[in-house]
Amino acid sequence: LCSEASLFVRPPKNSDQNALDKRKPSDSNDSPSLPDDTSCALITVTIYTKGSSTTMRTSQHAFLSSQTLGDIIEAMPCASNDLPKEIVSHSQVANQLAVNASSGSVVCIEDVLYGDGMSETDYADKMLQCLAARSTQHRALTKAPESMHDTSLSSLPLRINEPYWILHQGNCEHFFVVDQIRHASNLSDPSSRYPFTLQLTPISLDLCRACYRIPAIWSIVRDLRLGESPCILCGSCWENMGEPDDGVVVVPLPKYELGW
Repeated sequence: LCSEASLFVRPPKNSDQNALDKRKPSDSNDSPSLPDDTSCALITVTIYTKGSSTTMRTSQHAFLSSQTLGDIIEAMPCASNDLPKEIVSHSQVANQLAVNASSGSVVCIEDVLYGDGMSETDYADKMLQCLAARSTQHRALTKAPESMHDTSLSSLPLRINEPYWILHQGNCEHFFVVDQIRHASNLSDPSSRYPFTLQLTPISLDLCRACYRIPAIWSIVRDLRLGESPCILCGSCWENMGEPDDGVVVVPLPKYELGW
């Protein structure tokens, strides 16, 4: 290429990389075997995560049309799923090590909200209540009669390259896009291994605030020796700091285990 071509070539981004060296099947122990259907289709879906200024591709998966919309939510990796749950007891806050992976979710497809059906008032109902309380005009949305776990992908009016909105874990937003729909003939893998993860964007870990070389593993709160609170440090830098004073809180950062 000539030197002028560099003006039209962007540098590689983190979302261009793949943390997997081969496609990753789902856990066969947790995935029930689906009935063999010659009319089944293979659907490739890409997950995007909404950031502060743009959206970033998070992962890409291959689903069978006989699977449900809830399977997309369960296969979607998200850092919000690994946040520890806080427990408040006697004005003291403690972190629960067990991860609350499913606190509620809703998907919007063609102005129809699909809730998870986990409670009598799920995220779809709460979304309609929130929109009704706002004075500004908005698009007319309705709630689907069935939950996302009872809605098969084959029954949805999916369009290629059309972004569909996902909300879960409070205010964490995603979009999923259907890249292609193909006839699934002569599948070499059993249906219980679907969905397959085809691409997984590596997580950009925050670096240590002291050395700026190693990813941080600790969050230090109320330590006067540090320039900020909380301050995230790697294991070596925190060990070199010595014993902390009373009242300093040391919290381990999440390890991102769900979906990775």
